Amino acid sequence: MAIASATKDIAVLEDFKTAQDAIKCDLCPNSVELHCKRCDVRLCGTCVSKHVSKIQNSHEIVSFVSRKSEPSFPVCQFHLNTKCEFHCQTCYIAVCSKCITTGHKFHKIVDLMEIFKSKLDSIQQSSDDLEMVCLPKFQNILSHSELRLTTIATEYQILKSAIKKHGQDMHRIVDVVTKRFEDEAEKMEHESMTELKNHISETRRSIEEMHSLIEENKRLMLSNDVGKALSYDADIERYRKGKQEIRASVPDFKRVSLTTDELCCLFGSLKTPEKEGFIEKNIIKDTGKEILPRVAKEFLLMPSISATIDSGSDHVQRVCCQETDEVWVSGNGSVITRVDMEGNVREILHTSSGYVPHDLDVTEPGELLYCDSTEKTVNVVQNGKQRALLQYQNWRPMGIAVTVAGEIIVSLYSDLEGCSKVIKYCLGRNEEQGQETLSLERLQPKLRKVIQYDERGENLYRYATFLAENGVNNDICVSDHGTNTVVVVNHEGKFRFVYHNILSQRKYDTFFPCSIVTDSQGHILIADGDNDCIHVIDCNRQFLCYIDNCNFAGVCGIDIDFADKLWIGEVDSGKIKVVEYLQLADE
Repeated sequence: MAIASATKDIAVLEDFKTAQDAIKCDLCPNSVELHCKRCDVRLCGTCVSKHVSKIQNSHEIVSFVSRKSEPSFPVCQFHLNTKCEFHCQTCYIAVCSKCITTGHKFHKIVDLMEIFKSKLDSIQQSSDDLEMVCLPKFQNILSHSELRLTTIATEYQILKSAIKKHGQDMHRIVDVVTKRFEDEAEKMEHESMTELKNHISETRRSIEEMHSLIEENKRLMLSNDVGKALSYDADIERYRKGKQEIRASVPDFKRVSLTTDELCCLFGSLKTPEKEGFIEKNIIKDTGKEILPRVAKEFLLMPSISATIDSGSDHVQRVCCQETDEVWVSGNGSVITRVDMEGNVREILHTSSGYVPHDLDVTEPGELLYCDSTEKTVNVVQNGKQRALLQYQNWRPMGIAVTVAGEIIVSLYSDLEGCSKVIKYCLGRNEEQGQETLSLERLQPKLRKVIQYDERGENLYRYATFLAENGVNNDICVSDHGTNTVVVVNHEGKFRFVYHNILSQRKYDTFFPCSIVTDSQGHILIADGDNDCIHVIDCNRQFLCYIDNCNFAGVCGIDIDFADKLWIGEVDSGKIKVVEYLQLADE
């Protein structure tokens, strides 16, 4: 039996002779022939005695090609020259037969070969997965990526050419507009010059006439002619009255100043397409925020008040939900408080300027944002500390909202220009490694889009105040106090529709839109300050219903929590009413 095995080994050795020529002995440059299983050392025939004599442990020398034909058990670290052929499930280590009767006497012991075979099956499965699934997938990705590499440069060249052409078109438009203004100025100059020259000619003619009259009067006085003196009747009253002076003034050129960021927004945008890779599309990225599926809901037959909270203030102008059990409240003063469902005050802070905050909202990490329209700032508050996040020169921030994507949108009004605009910012966070808490100094807003004009170049808003993003379609909804309407644009700032009182059931004669919010169904809820009620419309302007059966005492500030409960601050009573108006739809 041993001879047959040796013969077989020699045959295999001959078959693999060429392959073995590349593998050397660990002790000399000769080709490997044998293998010490105990020491895991490759040996040639000459070096076997040297290896055995150098290390006094027991050795097991086999031919190199058969070194893996039998499992090589590890040597026990506690009992020399004894192989570990068992596995202690309690300690999860390999043990020998002597260990079983000593330190592992009452432990759960299994045959090490069982675990070894299980591991081999697992390794084989991993190898099969790598070879049959992963490797072809990555080779396919590599093939597509290399092909994409050959085409993307051309596409970027086309993109850059398009940007350059658009820039040239913009230059031509600017040149056309500049020429139009220049022509208008030249026309005005010509009219002013002509009018001024005619006035000068008439004035000179009048002066010449007056000189002639003076000379004639002098000659008459020297002539002593009584008859001519009696018949003298010179009409000089028109000269006494004087001639109206023409004030030839040059018109002022009212410049519209644009920052580089605002000009970039008007120029266009580079929107990065979503990656559709072979790996990325199968991966769900962890954003730190749980995204729940949209649950269908329907209106209750009769909205009801689930809670009434005493805010501790005489008037409630603004409310902003913090989760589902706390709310930020502001009134007619500089104080902003955070209260819970029982009316307990959890936090009190004052605006940095001492003025009334015009609007409030909360970011996903929990920072409070408020508009100070007097100081022309948007401030951020965290852990009692606050700073100005945004500072404006000629624009007053009137409303603020945080979008589903974590961006912020701000409505602004200019007293100088008498119009409004909405700006969207990306709220960047320059986080440092190893620091878990966010620092206010690391919040860096970056301008994303300016929304001011419609497609005809006319102002979208007259006096934009409160605003909200519809989380269903990303529309931006704005209350306009200048027109008593709600103006809705899409996420790109393109006009969609205007909602006004005529589109409702006309239960009320007037309409004054105040705070505006949206719920999980895409409904738009508008606080009507004139009639102390809530208008509810869908995302396409269709009027749905009023919420006006809860005896609200002055409605201005409203908000929606994650459970679709409506929080309404009462201006006259200083209370907050939590209203339930939706229920789960029947399947």
